Amino acid sequence: MSLMPDTARYMLIKHQRDKALRILEWLRGPTVDVDTECRDIEDGLDNQEPFSILEFTKPSLYKPLMISVVLMFFQQWSGINAVMFYTVDIFKTAAPTIDAHISTVIVGVVQVVATLVSVLLMDRAGRRVLLLLAGVGMALSSTTFGLYYNLTEKNCTSNSHNSSMFFNDMDSVSTTAAPCVDDLSWLSLTSMVVYIVSFSLGWGPIPWLLMSEIFPSKARGAASAIATASNWIFAFAVTKSFLVLKEDHALGENGVFYLFAGICAVGVIFVALFVPETKGLALEAIEAKFDGRSHEHPEV
Repeated sequence: MSLMPDTARYMLIKHQRDKALRILEWLRGPTVDVDTECRDIEDGLDNQEPFSILEFTKPSLYKPLMISVVLMFFQQWSGINAVMFYTVDIFKTAAPTIDAHISTVIVGVVQVVATLVSVLLMDRAGRRVLLLLAGVGMALSSTTFGLYYNLTEKNCTSNSHNSSMFFNDMDSVSTTAAPCVDDLSWLSLTSMVVYIVSFSLGWGPIPWLLMSEIFPSKARGAASAIATASNWIFAFAVTKSFLVLKEDHALGENGVFYLFAGICAVGVIFVALFVPETKGLALEAIEAKFDGRSHEHPEV
């Protein structure tokens, strides 16, 4: 952070326009007309009025706020915190042939690498594209995780039944069922890795990035606080309910991942219908889009 310059907006607030222009030139490059962008920022600062909570009734505020809160909902109810908090427990039950702690290390490394890739792709592919692709990947991998539990449950039930019949015919052997051994542990690990990669490419970083882009500057503090609070409320709810939902008397281990898959699929539909692309748009252009006003400004 010590290497990062101050923002052009901050320099204009301090009445240091020359520094603001130099910062914009450093950020945008020599081919962009930074003077036009600087004037747009100045106009926004000149027109900025004291903020009131009642202003959330305006489309330019309640639309981005609702989008941000709903994105936070889908981010958490995709099941990410439940998966990350209980990774060891999941692998102990889903893939007993793989060391659970080694699997956790693999998942952590994959998450770091995928997040770095996301940083490189975000301004090239766009926010919407990454959210859509990531949502599809998470929905598919959650479905295959649920399918894994279905298949292993059937295999274990079948093995237990056959073992019981075999031991009933032997008077000298205990009727304890033989242990369940499956050869599908690769499916659980693959599903987990694909899920983490997809989340780290899109639904991990992008809702937070969009939150900083779609709120007008005068309401950014209050709106960001609301969105962040909602995120942690959703995180608490999904983490608290995960262990209950995966019990057999509730959804079961397979059912809870099918639930996450369905939520991811709905999240993809929401992004396709309601989330705007903010790549290359100035904050003033984004605000004008939510307000229904035209705003001519070159892409940055």
